[in-house]
Amino acid sequence: MERVQAIDSNLKLKSWGKQVLAVGGMLGFCYLVLYVFSFLVVI
Repeated sequence: MERVQAIDSNLKLKSWGKQVLAVGGMLGFCYLVLYVFSFLVVI
C-alpha cells in the first residue's frame, strides 16, 4: 500500500514540475522578447 502512495506522490511531483517548467518557459520567452526589443530600440 505504501508503494502505491509513493508512486502517486511521484506522479503529482512530475505534473507539478511540468507546470513549473511551462510557466518558467513562458516567462523566459517573454523576457527574451523584451530584451531583444530593447536592444533593437537602443540601436
